[in-house]
Amino acid sequence: MHSSIKIGSVLLALMAGLLLAVSGCKKETTLRFSECPAIVQNTLTTNMPGVTFTKVE
Repeated sequence: MHSSIKIGSVLLALMAGLLLAVSGCKKETTLRFSECPAIVQNTLTTNMPGVTFTKVE
C-alpha cells in the first residue's frame, strides 16, 4: 500500500513540475548572426566550417 502512495505522490509531483515548466516557457527569439556574442560566433564557425549563418534561433 505504501508503494502505491509513493508512486502516486511522485507522479503528482512530476505533473505539477511539468505544468510549471510549460507555463514558464518563453517564445523563441531570432537574432542575426552579427548580434550574437563573439564566443557564440566563434563556436559556430569553428564547429561548422563553410556554413553561412544568417540568423540564430
